[in-house]
Amino acid sequence: MSVISTYLPLKQFHIVEILDITPKSVKKSAKSARRDREDISYTSLASAITKAFGIKGGIGKYEEAYNQEILPFLVKHEMYQRVNLLSTRRDSGNTFRDISYQSLSERLFNSGQPLPQRIFTGYDFDYESSISDGHFYYHSDLNLHTRAAPYDLKWDMTGDPEKTLHNINVAREYRDALIPDSTDPHHNNRTLMDIVLGGMILDLGLSFQLVGDALMDPMKQGVETERYIGEGSIEEYTERQELSHSMFELFRERINDSRDGWVDIIPFNDNLIFLKGINGEYDFVYKNQRNQAFEHQIFGKALKNADVPSCIQNYHFLRWHYFEYTGFRDKDEHEAEKHFYETEGKVSQYPGQLTVLRNYCIDYGKYSPFHNKSNQLLDGFFHCKINNSNMMISNLITIKDYSLFLNAEPNDNCRKYSNYRVGDNITSVNNENISHPAAVTWFDALAYINWLEEKTGVNIRLLKLDEYQSLREGFTPLERQQLHCESDLEFVKPDGTIYPSHPEYMAEDIFQSLTLRFKNTPNTVKGLNGLEFVKSHQFDEWLLEGTCIRSGNLMSFYNDPHILRSCPPKGSTGKYKGTKIGFRLCYELES
Repeated sequence: MSVISTYLPLKQFHIVEILDITPKSVKKSAKSARRDREDISYTSLASAITKAFGIKGGIGKYEEAYNQEILPFLVKHEMYQRVNLLSTRRDSGNTFRDISYQSLSERLFNSGQPLPQRIFTGYDFDYESSISDGHFYYHSDLNLHTRAAPYDLKWDMTGDPEKTLHNINVAREYRDALIPDSTDPHHNNRTLMDIVLGGMILDLGLSFQLVGDALMDPMKQGVETERYIGEGSIEEYTERQELSHSMFELFRERINDSRDGWVDIIPFNDNLIFLKGINGEYDFVYKNQRNQAFEHQIFGKALKNADVPSCIQNYHFLRWHYFEYTGFRDKDEHEAEKHFYETEGKVSQYPGQLTVLRNYCIDYGKYSPFHNKSNQLLDGFFHCKINNSNMMISNLITIKDYSLFLNAEPNDNCRKYSNYRVGDNITSVNNENISHPAAVTWFDALAYINWLEEKTGVNIRLLKLDEYQSLREGFTPLERQQLHCESDLEFVKPDGTIYPSHPEYMAEDIFQSLTLRFKNTPNTVKGLNGLEFVKSHQFDEWLLEGTCIRSGNLMSFYNDPHILRSCPPKGSTGKYKGTKIGFRLCYELES
């Protein structure tokens, strides 16, 4: 079984790949470390790695400690062969996600809970011949009803709680009873307990994690289930939670009967813990361990890190969360989901796991976001009071405004962006009166904001959804049903021929050569303090959450009420839907 790489984050955003704890591997890791903007020597890197393993004094001291302390420790505990003990070696039949190195490291080092004696990872547990085939039995038509009849199981495909609890009790009472299967010898003699557990295997996965003590021995805490209240009733949620706990308690009774799947926890020092399997197999976890290297380019090729404006707080949060935070992330993510729904969050407006986690960390004082208000009054911005905040808000950025950005001097930051820009043909959706609002991708909007921030020294951003909705209060939105009426936009061929409606499917390069423009000057309505909004179903505005809202009926891009969830492709200007997506800017005043 192959051993996977893990990563150690260091100061100044350096990252070291860790393959093993041997001195040779430590030296290799130090030589191939990912260095960020600040330089760092090989000696410093090697010392940082050995310190992470709890050995101070550099690589020389580590070689001595490895030979005189670590190797004898391994021999003493009969650990001879390094293997991956966190993944099942019998993949067939396993529906549970693997325990990750980072999750286990943070559970053992950062959770504040006492060290368990062992943990169930399932690495050598035979799922295929037991529980997973129990699922096959439970939902198959092999006359199981007749063969299991003496045990009075309640067969039900709807997940009825009363029948499920009844079956759990039957499984306990007749735990070792074998159910013969003369029709298929391969599936013969499965225990009644495995059959019952097989019918619950998907529900069991919700508790197969390290947030609680469900997989720990001794089990000092209860089972924790990753199920959240959503938009159902509290009574239904509580009932399902209690049922899930009962299911996993039965699973726990099943795995307690076997040595298979368990690994022993053997600490070496405060930073390094060994995991012991059977037949001399071992693995290890270390403090501050990561599953993956941090990717600074969070938008891939669409937007380089240098072009990401200050308003994209998720990047700053992700970097802090990876390099600086020392908590138990699995626990935080679980509590963040509960916090979202407990504070009246709705499934229909779920903003994404990362935003939910970031808001939770802010609300509980774990993370302080970057805030930088300004006392400057920039031209083209209108003062507005929104949700008790003093803000400066612009009208829609026009084609003329955006052209200034794209055509700035070559040594300006914008030129770098225009050289690698991806997405819709920007010219084809802005080939009209330069006073009309520009149509852009979300990445285009961010690059423009970054450019303007450098010019003005002001931290500028897009409007948030609640701010936009506050600005539109008192407006009468267009009726949703009017969306399918005649469009305010038209497609035009390069020869000037106008399409009567949205063009038929065609090759992408041909489609991108078509101009999409307003038929006439866009209708607008005046809002708070002189702000203008386009009165059209075919025009949307980008929001800070990475989604957009239709300016006409205040619905989502896909014309439903779920604006935060119904996000358009961020590399689109809306052209493929026969719409345009523009943007306006804002910033907060100090007072």
